[in-house]
Amino acid sequence: MKIENLCIHCMQEKNNASEICTFCGFDPKTAEIPPYHLQPFSILAGKYLLGMAIGEGGFGITYIGMDLNLEMRVAIKEYYPNGCATRNRSESNTVISYSSSMHDIFEEGREKFINEARLLAKCNNLPEIVSVKDFFKENHTAYIVMEYIDGITLKSYLKQNGGKLSAQKTLQMMQPVIHSLAKVHDMNLIHRDISPDNIMLCKDGSIKILDFGGARDYIFSTGKSMSIMLKPGYTPEEQYRTHGNQGPWTDVYALCATMYRCITGTIPPESLERAYHENLQPVRELASDCPPAAAYAIEKGMSIHTEDRFQSMQELYSALYESENFTEIPKPAPKPASVPSESGNTKKKKSKKKKKYRGLKVILILCILVIIFMWVMYLTQDQTISINISAQNETSDFIENYNESPEITVAADTAEVDTEEDMNII
Repeated sequence: MKIENLCIHCMQEKNNASEICTFCGFDPKTAEIPPYHLQPFSILAGKYLLGMAIGEGGFGITYIGMDLNLEMRVAIKEYYPNGCATRNRSESNTVISYSSSMHDIFEEGREKFINEARLLAKCNNLPEIVSVKDFFKENHTAYIVMEYIDGITLKSYLKQNGGKLSAQKTLQMMQPVIHSLAKVHDMNLIHRDISPDNIMLCKDGSIKILDFGGARDYIFSTGKSMSIMLKPGYTPEEQYRTHGNQGPWTDVYALCATMYRCITGTIPPESLERAYHENLQPVRELASDCPPAAAYAIEKGMSIHTEDRFQSMQELYSALYESENFTEIPKPAPKPASVPSESGNTKKKKSKKKKKYRGLKVILILCILVIIFMWVMYLTQDQTISINISAQNETSDFIENYNESPEITVAADTAEVDTEEDMNII
């Protein structure tokens, strides 16, 4: 391996140092290195070759690198607290605090950086946590060497997929993440910086959490430049306060905010803004495909006050994946296909009952109509008989009156006589 032919962007070996990388397309002539970043091809601890920065936050700079002994790519994170320290690369690679008042804070933070690296090294058996391979001090700061993740951040993945994901895909994605975070919390570690920027989707389909332990306690004891060290929308209100009560519930808020962003396609409003005026739009108003139980769990996890949230990742996991109302994610151990599910049988029985009831309703309605018809006919027949009887009575009375009336008889006889006389004349 020729070190000078390595691409500083992807650490793959090229045929020529000055040519455009055929692996990642990077042109070394276009490289722009900020003055406070370490120069590419610098060597740390005698064996780690640095490339370009691949990530930068309020607490450190992450570079792609090469382990020259093992000839494998690594990620190297440098402790560089923004707003607390500086470096002028033209003079030295040494990181210095801004002032004497910041010196103790910088030193305290550096020790915590190393101590948390030691603890995280014990989490190498958790597949969702980036494994720590080494840590050391140099340039008056500290470094953590981690596995290099070949993939893209969740933030970039969202951009490539229309800005949002389905509720089912999001919940499936976050299930192992919650499980691993619960185990890390059991070690008294808190991430404090969960967001789409710090979740990596690997090419092999796995998911990794980056920048664990990024937001450290010492930052919040200073009250200085907090705004640039926090991520609006994902940071709970206790991280904005100097003596805010932080714990597993802090990560619960950030992870639920990340899920909210994935499902709704919207970054949640800042927690401090919500504290004065609650303006968080319900999940299901923006994403109707989200199961009600999951929407409730996400919104509860994003409660403004710490005591109103889930207090642990275990509680969040139970609410999301063990709720009776949640049916979107398949069970880890589904029943054999040959065995009909109880829910299916129940639905069929209910369907049969509904059909049976419908038939009875139709028959009942027909019977009622027949009865009404017969009753109308009965009433009509009675009226007809009454009319006929009264008509007959009137006719009989008329005949009787006719026979008894003398005037009518004379008139009749006279008429007959006149007719006969007329006939004789003719």
